[in-house]
Amino acid sequence: MRKDTNSMMERRKPRCEVCEGCFGLIRHRFAHKQFCSKRCLEQYLAKSKQRPCHFKQWIDFSRRPALALANKGSYRSD
Repeated sequence: MRKDTNSMMERRKPRCEVCEGCFGLIRHRFAHKQFCSKRCLEQYLAKSKQRPCHFKQWIDFSRRPALALANKGSYRSD
């Protein structure tokens, strides 16, 4: 049986997560991601610090209705 040559050609080379560039002699790694340069690594870290944590978003989301209900129950009309 012959192997399909097109499927072998479609295999993608590993690329940088930020700029999609090829790797040189040095490859920087962080959080199971690979970067071609220190500059790309620093850009990724800067962007990840700007994004809020998903866990914190869920905590804030889950507290929001509870606080609204707690405030409604303590409201008194005089």
